[in-house]
Parts: sequence; structure tokens; C-alpha cells
Amino acid sequence: MTRFMSTPLLLATIFLSCTKAPIPPGKQDNSLSLNGTWQFLASNEIGETDILKAEYSDWDTLQVPGNWDTRDRYSEYVGKGYYQKNFDLHKSWKGKQIRLKFNAVYQTAKVWLNGQLLGKHVGGYTPFEFTITDQVNFNKSNSLVVMADNTYKRGAWWPWGGISRDVALYANENVRMVYQHIAAEPDFERNKVSFSIKYKIENKGNYPIATNIQSEIEGILADTLEIRVEGNATTISYLKFERELSDVKPWHFNTPNLYQLNTSVNVGGVQVDKASDQFGIRKFEV
Repeated sequence: MTRFMSTPLLLATIFLSCTKAPIPPGKQDNSLSLNGTWQFLASNEIGETDILKAEYSDWDTLQVPGNWDTRDRYSEYVGKGYYQKNFDLHKSWKGKQIRLKFNAVYQTAKVWLNGQLLGKHVGGYTPFEFTITDQVNFNKSNSLVVMADNTYKRGAWWPWGGISRDVALYANENVRMVYQHIAAEPDFERNKVSFSIKYKIENKGNYPIATNIQSEIEGILADTLEIRVEGNATTISYLKFERELSDVKPWHFNTPNLYQLNTSVNVGGVQVDKASDQFGIRKFEV
């Protein structure tokens, strides 16, 4: 095993970590991809009230995910671009918590569902989502309108405008895992690896819920954690443990070994959510 050089001037420890990977849209019955063809209008003059009343079939079309700059007619356009798409929900989703998630919209985004403003997000490279359980229709199509504004610029970086990453709908039970994050830090002096798993659990129900969190890393971990979550609240909990450094395989560019953390969230013996993430074990010292 190779140790890395260190000096008293600066110490930096870096480890591979992960957050909950979203379920690939369309791969399971609790997700619905909204990728594909959307109606599109580029305009800095039209007002939001008129946008919500527009005849969307008269608009141009663009593919999502994507950027309008890739189309010749919008290659130098800067300002507001409006997207619109209709979607229908299966009735099996009734009674579940429904979320609308955008993985990225550059740079400033505003989102309306069925004429109602859901909210605004600033930051062209970060995901954001809305809980839309009380706003969706099950008996008719839903209309989704998104404004993307790429006016903001950063130096010489070209401000690619549009819905640049995946858009999807997710249906969950009242209790779900918002994310899990694992840190694995090797200690070469003690010949140990310190693991810390952070869980964020959400309960959309009105009453407290006792959850059973089961996590497994093949050859490293098989453990459970009891977490109580109050009604309409989120709770963060940790699972910490150590293993012998000689019992694991650190990540190296010649041997890029990755482990997989599988976690299930259970309520009353029934699985209500799950997450699976890969991570590597490595420490850099400078």
C-alpha cells in the first residue's frame, strides 16, 4: 500500500462520496420521464400572464434535455426562453407524494403547473424539485410551463440557455429517503478506515413514523438503524463504524475499485423507498 507525501503547510483529505442517485426516468413505475419534444418560444417582450394563456401549438419545438444555442435560429439569443409540455398521470399514483424534478436549467428558472406558479430557482448547474401532489390533475392533462433565462454571464463562459438536463416526475410514499451520503476515510497510522453514512429521511404524513433503515456494503457492512421522523418533517441521522484498512480495497487509478452502498427504508416491515450508490476509498495528503 502506498502512502502519500505530506507537509505541515497544508493537509487535504479527499474521499469519493455519493448522494442518492435518482431512479432513471421511465425505468420503474414510480417515475415518469418528461424528456423529449417540448413547445418553445424565445421572447423578452411577452408577459407572464400572456405566456400562461398562449396557444402553445403555435410555438416552435425543442428537445429536452438540450440548449437552444444549438439551433441556428437561437445560437446567439440571450434572454428568456419559455418551454411548455402536457403530461398525463396514471391513476395508480393517486394517494402518493408526487415530485417534479429538474436536474438543471440555465440560469434562472420559473415553473408553472396548470397556471399556478410553483417557484423559482437560480443556479444553472444544480438540481431542484417541487412537490406537486396537490396541484396535479388525474382526470385530464396537466400543462407544465418553464421559463429559462440565460441573461446572467460568467466571464468568457458561454451562457448555454435552456433545460439542459433531465426532467422527471416521481411518485413516493409519505416516507422517503431524500439522500444518503457516505464518507470513507482511511487512517494509515492506525490501519483503519472510518465510515460515516448520513441519511436524510422525509415524512410527508401528519403523524410521526418509526422507520427501519437497512444498509449493506458487500464484505463491509450489514446493519440497521431505527429513525423516528415527526409528521411533515425531515430528520438527519448518521451511522458510523470502522473497519481494518487491510480488509478493504482502496481506490487507485490502476485498480479503481468501487463499493456499492444499498439501503432500504422500511415502515412496518414494508419497503417504502431504496437507494443505491457507488463509492471508493482513497485519501490524498498534500
